[in-house]
Amino acid sequence: MWSYFFILSGFILTYVYSDNMKSNSDFYYARFSRIYPVYLLAFIFDLPRGIGYYLETHSYGKIVISTISHITMLQSWHPRLATVYNSPAWSLSIEAFFYLVFPFVLPYILETRKNLVWISYLYLIPLLIFATMTRLMHFNLSVGIHEVFWRTFPLIRVFEFLIGIYLGKLYVGDHKFVQTLRIHSRVSGILFWVLAIGSLLIFTQNLHISKSVFPNLILVPVFSLMILILTSVDIPMAFLLRNRLMLFLGSSSYALYIFHCPMEPYIEALTNILPVSFTGSTLMIYLIAIFLVSIVIYKFVEIPAQRYLRQKTFWPRK
Repeated sequence: MWSYFFILSGFILTYVYSDNMKSNSDFYYARFSRIYPVYLLAFIFDLPRGIGYYLETHSYGKIVISTISHITMLQSWHPRLATVYNSPAWSLSIEAFFYLVFPFVLPYILETRKNLVWISYLYLIPLLIFATMTRLMHFNLSVGIHEVFWRTFPLIRVFEFLIGIYLGKLYVGDHKFVQTLRIHSRVSGILFWVLAIGSLLIFTQNLHISKSVFPNLILVPVFSLMILILTSVDIPMAFLLRNRLMLFLGSSSYALYIFHCPMEPYIEALTNILPVSFTGSTLMIYLIAIFLVSIVIYKFVEIPAQRYLRQKTFWPRK
């Protein structure tokens, strides 16, 4: 599913900034204030667990290296560092790289005319890289470190992000393909749900394809089409996703995502005090607790931190 979020990230950034990129520093400042405060807080919550693990193995040097890499959001550049602290944070490390390159690649993408051709290239390049690595470098995704590398290395996942930028350009520029989706809106809406349900069903099937290559092979084009349909037409039953509760949960989803692993040891410790075991009965406690925590963090940390940081200036901006 990461392919969907990386493609969507490029799409949203292009939609927001294609006509409103005042300066690179403004863009970086906005992204920093959006993701880093909650990211850092989640890292601090997970720090005792990570340090405790390293102290058991007497890996004092690794504590320093891993800690620095996670604070600077560079952990995804080495597979042995990617999931040391707060394992879901590797995707934020990749996002940070995407944000770094976005202001530089956007002008070139906006100028190109062969959008669909470049989307095809970007789709095929990771598959070619994988074929080359498996044949010439004995790359084996059944080996844990190789699987982590393929899943978390920014230069491999960047192709999905670039596809998202091109899709955003198609949408903003009202490309003929987008117009066709709108003209046949009823068919497009039905197709969206067919793709959504079909992609979920595919996950349950054994296609004898590596789970790490599977997204690039099948899900990237499916997710790309789903994003264009979702943003271009009113799909059937979309109202289910637009009520206040769903919109609020969507707003707090970042805190939910980045905190669901760091909070687990604390919730487990709490349930050990209670007269129940950490099994099915306390799974509901965990789910309720993490939802409540994410809402609290969203309202009292994420939003206030964004407002505060955007009122302050770490460097002069025009």
